[in-house]
Amino acid sequence: MLFYAVLIRHILLSVITVTVILEVAQRYFYGNPLRKIAKAARQIARGDFSVRIEPLRKDGKKDEIEVLVEDFNDNKYIEAQ
Repeated sequence: MLFYAVLIRHILLSVITVTVILEVAQRYFYGNPLRKIAKAARQIARGDFSVRIEPLRKDGKKDEIEVLVEDFNDNKYIEAQ
């Protein structure tokens, strides 16, 4: 019986550890790029239409965030202002 209690405790601690690691990774990989996009959007709201966001990935691959950055930079309405 004691063996199962210890096993369950180890499994629970492992799940909590993995969850914390994934949360930190998610904040880093999605939080930082979204903060850059939000900062650029605030600059546009203040009237600075020259703002552009540098590509976040250097390997040329495009994930959802990279597509959002590309669309943000390619906004024809902003360029017309």
